[in-house]
Amino acid sequence: MSSKSRQVFITGCASGFGRMLTSAFLARGWKVYATLRKLDERRESFVEEQGKWGEQLQLREFDVTNESQRQSLVEEFTETGLDCLINNAGFGQFGAAETLSDEQFRQQFEVNVFACLFLTRDLLPALRSKKGSIVFLSSVLGYSGVPLTSAYCSSKFALEGFAEALYHELAPFDTRVYLIEPGGHRTDFGTNTSWGQLESPAFAQHTNNYKSFLAKKLSAPGTPPQGVIDKIVKLVHSRSKRLRVPLGSDAKQLYFLKHLVPEWLHHRLLHSVFRGMFWREAAQ
Repeated sequence: MSSKSRQVFITGCASGFGRMLTSAFLARGWKVYATLRKLDERRESFVEEQGKWGEQLQLREFDVTNESQRQSLVEEFTETGLDCLINNAGFGQFGAAETLSDEQFRQQFEVNVFACLFLTRDLLPALRSKKGSIVFLSSVLGYSGVPLTSAYCSSKFALEGFAEALYHELAPFDTRVYLIEPGGHRTDFGTNTSWGQLESPAFAQHTNNYKSFLAKKLSAPGTPPQGVIDKIVKLVHSRSKRLRVPLGSDAKQLYFLKHLVPEWLHHRLLHSVFRGMFWREAAQ
């Protein structure tokens, strides 16, 4: 099958990985269904791509938590099938667990887990018919818990469990599943976060320390995101049988600690890191 006849569905294409993946797959000849919220407000930013790629780029208004929008988009692939689904949309809900409201925990899971799960489930017949690929944008925090990110970590841990089960479930149908686990890359993810709404004096200093740490990370050069994009494109085209793909030096180091170092040593090493990130000033 030529690339020109292939179709990829990407969520969260307004910026970051989603926007870059849209350009990368267009350049490889795929027909790209790029979805995003508030399309009318953002359509102008895609004028150049639409002028260059024409009908090859299909922009769609899509809130991943909207069931009616999901069903409408799924119907488009009932007859044609789908070659690749990239679950990229998501956000970070940060803060100590006791500062997060019920609604904040639920919203974290609605966007990062349930929306992804339902969309993938509904598109499985179309993906199976083309022996397609499913890509989940997870995180280094999908296999390594970090203080003040319990909501986000748990959502990514849940996503990884779903993807791993699906990896084995779809193996008889030659339908691939990939978990992309980036560490810190220079995208706008850090600006797409919210913090706990409830008061907790015990964690006030820890939270300030973490916010300062993140601000420094955002102002530093960081790891270019292009490596993540290139890896996803390569995996989909090569039909690799890998499941988990940690990307970035921090992600690979934590993956090594998680899988090859005894658990007691793993946690002791992480505590020394967290002491510098969260605890030092709070203890003074």
